[in-house]
Amino acid sequence: MSNLKSFYRLSLSPFHNYLMQTEFTRVCDSRSILSNIKTSLFDYRLRFLSSPSSSSTLSTLRKKTGYAFVLCRKALEQNDNDLNKAEKWLRAEALKQGWEKAEQIKSRTTGQGLIGIYTDPTLQKSTIIEVKCETDFVAKNQNFVSLVTDLAKLSAQIDTEKTEASVEKIVINDEQKLNEISGNRLVESINKLGENIRFLRACIIKTNQIDIRLLPYAHAVASKIESNDINVQLGKYGTIIAVRPKNQIEQSKNDLESNEVSYDIQELGARLGQHIIGLSPKSVLREDDTGEKLPDDINGDEEPTDLLRQKFLLNEDITVKQFVDNSNVEVLDFIRFECGE
Repeated sequence: MSNLKSFYRLSLSPFHNYLMQTEFTRVCDSRSILSNIKTSLFDYRLRFLSSPSSSSTLSTLRKKTGYAFVLCRKALEQNDNDLNKAEKWLRAEALKQGWEKAEQIKSRTTGQGLIGIYTDPTLQKSTIIEVKCETDFVAKNQNFVSLVTDLAKLSAQIDTEKTEASVEKIVINDEQKLNEISGNRLVESINKLGENIRFLRACIIKTNQIDIRLLPYAHAVASKIESNDINVQLGKYGTIIAVRPKNQIEQSKNDLESNEVSYDIQELGARLGQHIIGLSPKSVLREDDTGEKLPDDINGDEEPTDLLRQKFLLNEDITVKQFVDNSNVEVLDFIRFECGE
């Protein structure tokens, strides 16, 4: 009882009142400061995200660059919500980080990828490329698909020396030349996708004769992979075939099962493309030491490696030569790419 009285008297003392007031003030001040900080941050973020102009700018930057919202928001914050400045800052920062990441992961195995084929609408120039990545998941990613599409189109812009050949084929597998084509696109994609990506090779086929057509065909193993460009085909395998119509092609008299069905030149390219991808011929028709072309028979124990002497994949009762003769065309050359070969 005496202790309780002593505590009661102490609680009424000026010293106790001073202590209580000081501690209470200190706690209130701390809480007030923290509250003000949280309120300010919340108000700033709320204003930034709820502002029509800021929200629209953030969305535009995200769609334009493909980077995560958090990075786009940081870019806008660093540049006073200026879209152009934010994009430049973001790409420069991404490029810096991308070079570092590319150096770190460059030894990782690239077992997946895509073959991309770009063909000029005139069918006079075409390019085929191979780009590798680590996983099938990334190979189907839209960012990777866009990268392969862009590189296929850029490869077609390379200046090449003019020759007298009716069909010119230029193979590019030099790393320095490939880097000149890709620029910073590989590094940007590595930073976005987090995988090692390699631009392995390219081939340009072109002709200076208006009666020659370049026919592309790409084959996907599982689901079809679509490019956002109608002039680009994508797949795990690809081929470009140079043909010369003997007349105006719209008119093959021989189909696979019927002698009455005709088809156009694109369908002809698809059928020849399926054969080339499936049977992997090495040449159109090789010549012997005397320069005379070998017979077009289909006999023998070994499967011929010459395209025209092989049994036609879609109808083994005829050779490819018989198929193209009936289609009223001449096969001049071809190129075949297989991802990972």
